[in-house]
Amino acid sequence: MTSFVRNWVILCLLVFSVGWLLAHRLDAFKLELDLLDSANHYSLYAESSSNIEHTLITEGISPKLKCRVQHNAEENYCALTILLSEADGFTNLENGKDLSIYQTLDLDIDYSTPPGNPNIRVSFRNYNSDYTKFNDYTSLKYNTFAFEPQFNNSTSAIPLSTFSVEDWWLEKFKNSKSAMYNEFDNIAFIEIFPNEISEIYDYEITVNRMILRGETINETNLLIAILALWLLLIIALVYQNTVNLKKMAITDVLTGCINRRGLTLWIDKKLFNFYLRDSLCVFYVDIDDFKKINDIYGHNAGDQLLCEFTQIVHETITSYTSVGQSYRLCRLAGDEFVIALFDLTEEEIQPLAKHLISAVTVPIQLDTCVVKISTSIGINYTEKKPEKFQDLIDRADMAMYYAKKHGKNQYKRFDKTIANDLFYRQKLSEKIKLAFDKREFHLNFMPICDSKTLHITKVEVLLRTVSENLEGIGPDVYIPIAEEYNLIHDIDMWVIEKTLQTIKQNTQLLSNSPVVFCINISALELHHDQFVTKLEILLRRYEIAPDLVELEITETSLVDTNSRSIDTLMAIRKLGVGLALDDFGTGYTAFSQLTNYPVDCLKIDRSFIRDLDTQNEIQVTMLKAVLSIAKAYKLETIAEGIETQEQLDFLRDNACHLVQGYLLSKPIEFSSLVTLLKSKKPLDQNTTKPA
Repeated sequence: MTSFVRNWVILCLLVFSVGWLLAHRLDAFKLELDLLDSANHYSLYAESSSNIEHTLITEGISPKLKCRVQHNAEENYCALTILLSEADGFTNLENGKDLSIYQTLDLDIDYSTPPGNPNIRVSFRNYNSDYTKFNDYTSLKYNTFAFEPQFNNSTSAIPLSTFSVEDWWLEKFKNSKSAMYNEFDNIAFIEIFPNEISEIYDYEITVNRMILRGETINETNLLIAILALWLLLIIALVYQNTVNLKKMAITDVLTGCINRRGLTLWIDKKLFNFYLRDSLCVFYVDIDDFKKINDIYGHNAGDQLLCEFTQIVHETITSYTSVGQSYRLCRLAGDEFVIALFDLTEEEIQPLAKHLISAVTVPIQLDTCVVKISTSIGINYTEKKPEKFQDLIDRADMAMYYAKKHGKNQYKRFDKTIANDLFYRQKLSEKIKLAFDKREFHLNFMPICDSKTLHITKVEVLLRTVSENLEGIGPDVYIPIAEEYNLIHDIDMWVIEKTLQTIKQNTQLLSNSPVVFCINISALELHHDQFVTKLEILLRRYEIAPDLVELEITETSLVDTNSRSIDTLMAIRKLGVGLALDDFGTGYTAFSQLTNYPVDCLKIDRSFIRDLDTQNEIQVTMLKAVLSIAKAYKLETIAEGIETQEQLDFLRDNACHLVQGYLLSKPIEFSSLVTLLKSKKPLDQNTTKPA
């Protein structure tokens, strides 16, 4: 229920409530039945015992009954009867009139009676098949009220609730206790007669008014009904709100498809009856280079693209498979989606994957632009009930990673090769943790020199290991795995603390030959709540000046940068610690975006340097552009991978500030670095320069 509909319903009920109350006050719910009106009865007639002569005068609007007692008898009886059923003698009395909707009887009666016997009795005779006998009208229930007409007040309002059932009638027909209560739902006729005829006298009864009054609902019940409606509305709104909250909890706000929690709940429900299913297939879908869309066209365009992408996927699945409602599309995060499909046949997997890839490559019209995208898909299929659905997602994710690694815009199904690689990575993560716990890691240092003087101004801190289990495995392999298996934070903090300890232990040397220690950190630290706090604690513990430390983050790590990451970078800068963007040129960072990142230095990737010797004009032009624009942004530049004199000369000529590479020095232990620093000579003149 939308807010508009909800407000409209509340307004209508409010108007309805006020309208009903006002209508009640204006007697719109009043009921009235004039029993003397010929339209409301079948006939008027009189009855009496044999010793009484009676005369009924019906001329005019007030019927008059005269009863002349000839002589006293054991039972004296004379009554005016208003017939309400279409009776034929004693038959058809069961077709009476329902008077239960009325509450009071207005009577205006003139009555002539001997002194001492002023009462009149009014009896509403009700037919009930439970105790009314055929052809015996005395068995009709006596709902009777005896009263004394008030001659000073012509009209008496008698509540029907004051009527009672005649005791003699209950006793004569031996009725149960349930018959003691008044009934007005099937009144065959009404009698008006003297309460007692005990003297020889002329009795006269003139009925001037006899009107039943009521209301379809009284004010109290109306208020109760209105309150009940409001209560029902409140319950409905609360229920609807609960449903909406539950739906919100399992729905992705942007795209409208379910989120991770919604997928888990749906899968758990389906897996409960998995024996009725043929299979379960998971597609892990990722939009290739999605960050480019946000960077180039803005986040609004990126959000719209995600919505359009979701619609395309839905239409593709429903039109290309027979799974019907046995699938769900889930947005995990960012541009990552999971499609879970039950009952997909083995033969449908490959065509569906190809069709999905083909469907999304069609140019997509957004509000401000037209974009063309591609997607990488990982697939995991099983015909057995999985112990954990997350395992299927993880395997599909691994397959998607392989699809991206091998060129993107393709699909990859989880197979033995990927499974072996996954097993290898898991085992390697265990070896990394074991090596870390056994303190089998150490630090090496790569000198970074001023390009003009070749004096050491910075050193890059490099992680190395002597673990036999990791022999032949470099940091380019075990660092990504440490990130994947959540080991990297402890390793990063160990490297930082070990570096600070080294600085503290060599304070005198570094005061004479100051250098900045450049430490690589994982991009995951930008999302770690306690990283900046821990860094600050370590700086204070070892009393290290923050400007002696520079943290390096790779340019590709900024692909998923959000406001939280920027806040982390700003907090690091606020401590006084420098920031460098490593491997610049390998990611998608535009120079215009550099103003968003609080970095001080660009480390130009070795891929820009490698082809300088071949006089690759495009490479040379790009490198010059990088150096020129970095200068405009007042960013320090470091060139990595210097291996020839020609490369060094080119960088000097084009104002690159700092250089590092095997031409100058390989990574060295700290003792060798101490020797170089003590010599205070340029690296190209230092006889102790490591080979």
